Amino acid sequence: MNPLRKRLGILVTLAFLAAGLPLAPPAQAALTQTVSVTIDRIECGSACDGEGIEGPFDGKPDWFARVFMNGGAADPAEQHGPDDTDTLTPGWVFSKTVPATQEKVVVRIQIWDEDEFDNDLADATPQVGDKNLDFTIDTVKNTVTGEIAGGIGTSLCTFGNGDDSDGSAYVCFTAGTGDRDGDGLQDAWETNGMDFDGDGGIDLALNAAPYNANPDRKDLFMEIDYMTCAAGGCAAGDSHSHRPAAGALGDVVAAFAAAPVDNPVGPQGIVLHAMEDEALAEITQVLFQTDGPTANDDFNDIKNGNPAGNCTGSFGTAAERATANCANLLAAKRAVFQYVVFGHNYTEQPGSSGISELDPRGGNDFMVTLGGFSAGGIAAAGGQRAADASTLMHEFGHNLGLSHGGFEGKNCKPNYLSIMSYAFQFANIDNTRPMDYSPQTLAKLDETALPASGGVGGPAGRNTVFGRAGNAVVAPANGPINWDGSGGSTGDVDFISSINPGCQTASPGDTNMLGWDDWANLVFNFRASPMFADGASRTTPVELTSQTVVAMTPLADLTATKTVDRATATPGDALAYSVTAANAGPGAATGVTISDTLPSGTVENRTVGQLAAGTSSVQAFSYLIPCTVEDGATLTNQASVSGTNLALVADPHPANNTASAATTVQAPKLTLTKTASNTANAGEALSYALTYENEGTAAATGVVITDVLPAEVYYSSALDTGTSPKPSSVVTNANGTTTLTWNVGALAASSGPVTISYTARSSLLVLGETALQNGAGITYTNANGCSYSVPAVSATSSVTVVPATRDPLTIGYWRNHPKQWSAEILARLQATDQRFDGADGSSPNGELSSAEVAAVLAPASGMPRVTAQQLLATYLNLATRRINAGTVISSKTAKRLGLSNVREAALYARATLALPLNKSTQTRYSDATQLLDEVNLNRSEVY
Repeated sequence: MNPLRKRLGILVTLAFLAAGLPLAPPAQAALTQTVSVTIDRIECGSACDGEGIEGPFDGKPDWFARVFMNGGAADPAEQHGPDDTDTLTPGWVFSKTVPATQEKVVVRIQIWDEDEFDNDLADATPQVGDKNLDFTIDTVKNTVTGEIAGGIGTSLCTFGNGDDSDGSAYVCFTAGTGDRDGDGLQDAWETNGMDFDGDGGIDLALNAAPYNANPDRKDLFMEIDYMTCAAGGCAAGDSHSHRPAAGALGDVVAAFAAAPVDNPVGPQGIVLHAMEDEALAEITQVLFQTDGPTANDDFNDIKNGNPAGNCTGSFGTAAERATANCANLLAAKRAVFQYVVFGHNYTEQPGSSGISELDPRGGNDFMVTLGGFSAGGIAAAGGQRAADASTLMHEFGHNLGLSHGGFEGKNCKPNYLSIMSYAFQFANIDNTRPMDYSPQTLAKLDETALPASGGVGGPAGRNTVFGRAGNAVVAPANGPINWDGSGGSTGDVDFISSINPGCQTASPGDTNMLGWDDWANLVFNFRASPMFADGASRTTPVELTSQTVVAMTPLADLTATKTVDRATATPGDALAYSVTAANAGPGAATGVTISDTLPSGTVENRTVGQLAAGTSSVQAFSYLIPCTVEDGATLTNQASVSGTNLALVADPHPANNTASAATTVQAPKLTLTKTASNTANAGEALSYALTYENEGTAAATGVVITDVLPAEVYYSSALDTGTSPKPSSVVTNANGTTTLTWNVGALAASSGPVTISYTARSSLLVLGETALQNGAGITYTNANGCSYSVPAVSATSSVTVVPATRDPLTIGYWRNHPKQWSAEILARLQATDQRFDGADGSSPNGELSSAEVAAVLAPASGMPRVTAQQLLATYLNLATRRINAGTVISSKTAKRLGLSNVREAALYARATLALPLNKSTQTRYSDATQLLDEVNLNRSEVY
């Protein structure tokens, strides 16, 4: 634009504003488009032999053509070919510049033969009684209709019917709109940019960044503004925003990029320029269909401002509205861009997902209004991103000339697999539905004779949704469908009572339910639509509400099953549990969680997420049985599954949401009892019995029995008269006790009782009435190495006293009377003092022999030897009951040493013998010997 003209425009605008007058758009040249017809071929038809087109003296035809558009001549008016040519491929181009908003251009083609005297008009149409080829170019749909029909950019051919004597011609032509990729944008705009006011300057550089339109690839443009509390209009503390969720716009862009739509150059697809622009103040309720009485209460106020002006609304970026050339720039942009507002609600249908302009010729304004959706409604739509993307694509589809049934408003048609259908707007019924318009026209359905096989003829991998008795059913689009649930072929298949409005009304008997190819019928050029005039009343569809989306979302029915790999197990075993969370449908489940309560009470939670109807998730859990678990215990593992349908509605059948599995524990369980002789005389045998048993249902391993004899109770296998196996080991402990050990080894389950019987002897030095207590125990393991022990058991024996005969005898006597050394006497001696075992030079074997006694009593000198002989003589007197351990003694030596009975005297001597003989112990040895000699001579006893 001339700089002076632009400055004058600004001054005029300022003058109008200063005067308080409404700002009207300046007079501008109309945005135009070019329509063209190219004659590709002309060929003689009938009567071309000198009696028709050519006279009897002429040769072959001299072809030329005239083309009329909109009732006037095209440019050029006519074009001529060479003389005398039956067949001509001229490539003549005829064009006409028309307003960019013009939808239809009427065209007439005339094919002539130029004669010397007069010209002959050839019959170029199949229409009877006419020679002109008449048709209409639709600049919105890029089609040719009329006496010949087809698409823009394709060569169309027709024969004249030759119904008169002048003859006919065969004509091929190509119609064009100056838009070779058919996206509604003139090639010149996409190549050079848009000169809206015709001054030679570019007002909108559509060919350059950030727009980058391509004349060989379909482009669609939309400007997206969004309401947010950050820009104002909300109550204090309210910070919500309707800005498109991250990724939502990209999802729609990707869907268009994958469209099965051809381009002149390169791969299929449509480049959608979804350009997010600026934040708007929140307006809770916006009028969309009409203007409201106040400012900022309707869509037109938002887009164009109130009062309306070229640059006072929100359309265009802030930078574009601030330019001096803003009026021309935005006027050009309006011819190309959809204007989209993400807002809260619109007044005409509060709670609806969105609203758009509904016209077969398209529209250019729409809203996404999910602010009134509940959390359940958003969840059912797949979350905010999916809800934003699906609604944007659905409403955009209306502006591209699509209705809820493609070419018609009939909703929920099973043979219309499009996001435009309420059944597919969101993935809440068919959870696998792609975000797509219908890519093909599926065969018609007749509700009185529905197909028995092949489904609706849809592509493999796609599902369809149909109504059965008013309920939504999902089935493969290319597989057999049980239409009525009983294998019949009739049904009101577009009646789904939960989709209200849209599909809630029964309408059986439709014999002509038609599919539609959305992608092949998109209206790219909205400029010929009445919706293009901003501020006009809009025709709009009724859309889904949050309540309907929640109601139409099928319920999920979660079930839980549980198994365990072992019905019986042993402590230390690892149990493997398998929990299957399944969804019996009919709807998908979300937020699915498995809670597994192990036998210990510990709860493990696993997040499964989403489960489609008819699918399941298997989770593995493990539990190590503690060694402390007793035989016969039942270990129960409880599992539960929870979740909702996509609309956050709880499972209506919670009874099958739990399951359990049980394992019975088999463990060894040993018992032990012990008995002992109630009484026995000092030195005589005590009888003991240990009875053990495995009462458990599992074998025991490593069974070890121990029995600890008290001090002054002596055990020797040589003296043991019991009938059971002898101990595996006998250990004398530092405190004088003796530990007997039996290494039993394995013990079968339910073994029955087993008894170990053995004998031991108390020392002759044990005082009468002394209680001798011993304790026994068992330790064992199971096959997994778990260790167990049985609490100790004990038994007590009491030592009785035989009255003494009071006639102790000396060493000499005992030396000379070996016949009195009976086996019993020798056993009593061994039990009292083991120092004499091996005295004859033999190996000690736990049993005292006469030879060993004789060796001790043999005449000898030396203090320790004499002391030992006196001690042995004292033992012989005790063993023969001539004295007792408790026999009181009294002598000078005893008194001096503080000793009061035979036991104390003998223990003193034993302690003395443990000491080496030297000067310091010599007196002690003398005292000990003297003390025992007095006892054996019967000189110190007090009876």
